[in-house]
Amino acid sequence: VLLKDQESHISQGLASVDRAMAINANHVPSRLTQGDLHLLRAQAQKPQESRRAAGLQAMQSYEQAMKLDPFLASMIRLRLATAGGVAENR
Repeated sequence: VLLKDQESHISQGLASVDRAMAINANHVPSRLTQGDLHLLRAQAQKPQESRRAAGLQAMQSYEQAMKLDPFLASMIRLRLATAGGVAENR
């Protein structure tokens, strides 16, 4: 997938997640998907500032998901660590 196409798909996915969360802001699968999409965006970005911003957005989504469903914390922690590494350029 070309970078331009990837960004388009990520944007469309985030728009869908926004619509789902407008119906139910506490929908954990939507929060996780939001985090995953921000993480994909971060990993595809070249400028460090863009990577950092998208990585921080992913972290925020994952943290919100953990607050909503603490039983998923062990699964979410790995994603959170990955997003943190991308945000810090590791």
